Amino acid sequence: GQIQNKEQFLKMPIGLVDFTEQCMQKPLVFDWQSQNPHLLLVGSSSDLNAGLRSILFALFSTHSPADVHFYMLEFGQGLRDTLLSSYPHVGDILSEEETEKIARALDLFEDEFRKREEDSLSGKKQSKRPDLFLVINNLAGLRNNENWYMRVFQLLSNDCHQYGIHIIAMALPQGTGTKVPTNDIKRFKS
Repeated sequence: GQIQNKEQFLKMPIGLVDFTEQCMQKPLVFDWQSQNPHLLLVGSSSDLNAGLRSILFALFSTHSPADVHFYMLEFGQGLRDTLLSSYPHVGDILSEEETEKIARALDLFEDEFRKREEDSLSGKKQSKRPDLFLVINNLAGLRNNENWYMRVFQLLSNDCHQYGIHIIAMALPQGTGTKVPTNDIKRFKS
């Protein structure tokens, strides 16, 4: 079912925490509105794809497309070959070869950030807008285009999460032939 309770909005269970001494498990809940406005996943390619699918399906099953909307930048493998594009929550899944579309998607996020920020600062009553998620599969691939890279991290540094814009990035660990941009990890902490 869809989330009707504002307190549960953008909260999703992502696993269980095991309390062995008490012989119990409690849900591990990720809250996009509080301390976790963005997410960086690091792991093997198959683990990253499985983890991302779990996160997305948790949001798809509890939020309507009017609540959450996703655009995905594919610099690795795995997102385009899934059923993700069939969900109405997904605007598009773009491969790194689709340079013009990626530039337009980043324009959309920047424009939406500016509109939401201006509305907020002017005190203008904001109409209900979906929270937007930019999903980046293979953060190192994004770094190959300095312009795109800087635009994404400009959004992060502008605290875009305060206006309902979130970033999910995936990276392979060091030693896999792809360097995890360690300095960038700090930017995911707002």
